[in-house]
Amino acid sequence: MQRKIALSILAFLMFPLLMDTSLASTSGALNEVVSNDKMQIYVIGVKETDMGGPGVRVDVEVVLKNIEPNARAFNAFFAKVIDSNGGERKASPLLGTVQPIRIPSNDILNGTLTFAVSRDADLSTLIWEEFDGSKLTIDLTKSKSPADPLPKSDWVLSSNRGRILSDGRTQLTLHDENLNRSPRYYLVDISIKNLGNAIIQYNPGFTFVKDQDGNMYPADIQNFRLMNNPLKKGELKQGEEVRGEILFLLPDTVNNVMFIYDESLGAGSYFAVPEFATLAVIVLSVSIAAVLGLAGSRSYTRKVKER
Repeated sequence: MQRKIALSILAFLMFPLLMDTSLASTSGALNEVVSNDKMQIYVIGVKETDMGGPGVRVDVEVVLKNIEPNARAFNAFFAKVIDSNGGERKASPLLGTVQPIRIPSNDILNGTLTFAVSRDADLSTLIWEEFDGSKLTIDLTKSKSPADPLPKSDWVLSSNRGRILSDGRTQLTLHDENLNRSPRYYLVDISIKNLGNAIIQYNPGFTFVKDQDGNMYPADIQNFRLMNNPLKKGELKQGEEVRGEILFLLPDTVNNVMFIYDESLGAGSYFAVPEFATLAVIVLSVSIAAVLGLAGSRSYTRKVKER
């Protein structure tokens, strides 16, 4: 009986983590979580800027969450808007801030999707449609009230110092890091080693950091005065290793970051740190241990009383 109770409690604790996200709505409005079994999208707001010509610039601020089991990128060219005249406009990736950099499972990306829209039309619909036909639709003329909570990252950010990551092809070592307060920047000392047979490329442009709110920051390759040994770009043959520093300029509000290495921007090795269990998994593990411990303790007590 105690075992059945324990298993029932365990199932209750696990249910929120095992829910089929494909049952979630694939259409919605502003301030509403819209999702399928791959991703979530949440539109925070829409801002228009008069550019002085025949059209206006429209920035759609979004939070995107990866709910696939593996790392994935969010490419802005999957986004388009439909205006009140029925016209269709694709996003301009170079103007927006949604960068096609892979983020881990259960992590978020915050940014803007930017469109050039005719002055005589209003936006009515945002559509995110990928190559496999999966599509999410947001009605930009409506807003959910009360608003859904913003999607959050399940990752807990902490120090990255001393971490060694490897995929059998590339080895990445984070020797040291410094989150400077004034001016605010993140400086990391890393080495990259080629473990495979083929030549690999390295470049500070393959590295990014991301804060807890999902904002992505690229490497700064101009402030060499803040670095003793700046990492340059190059290539490594089998067994070769290079070491250097990379700098990231940050807003004053950022206190911790996730370090991301995305070789060739999606075509090579990928690492993201901190690399440990998400908060949900930690809570689940503790809950499982507590439930099984409780069941075991009661079973032992019963056996003692029966003697």
